[in-house]
Amino acid sequence: DGMRDASVKQSKPGILWADENGLEAIAAAFSGNSFDVLMVHGGVEWSLAPVAEQREMYRRFIDLGADVVIGSHPHYLQGMEVYNGGLIAYSLGNFIFPGMEETAFGEESMILLLGVAGGELRYVHIVPVAINGRRLFVDDTGGILKQVFDRTAALQ
Repeated sequence: DGMRDASVKQSKPGILWADENGLEAIAAAFSGNSFDVLMVHGGVEWSLAPVAEQREMYRRFIDLGADVVIGSHPHYLQGMEVYNGGLIAYSLGNFIFPGMEETAFGEESMILLLGVAGGELRYVHIVPVAINGRRLFVDDTGGILKQVFDRTAALQ
């Protein structure tokens, strides 16, 4: 029972569910005086784009005070968007998840380098990477970066 056994408690780390209690906790934790990044494990597996509910939820996280929302779980790279002054990266793909050789797009990922100054996001640098067995390589072919840009453009 994940809700019972894995939920965050005042005295222990765990999963913060996106229910009303979780949303209230997010709003209380974030402030205009800090730079807040929210890492989310969510989205539909094996999808190249976020579904409407995922987009709505991640945007709500920005509205609650997150400056950046970074998603994982779909196993595929998805696009990014700027919403209400915040950055949303819907899925970073499979950063460390070997054994995906036979899955199209399953070995593609990205590292996001975020430049923050004065409490504001100043730049985003995408490092496209590919998994090969148990090794991670920077993809200098331009193929993964093009996919990220195409999937980002499709969200607009």
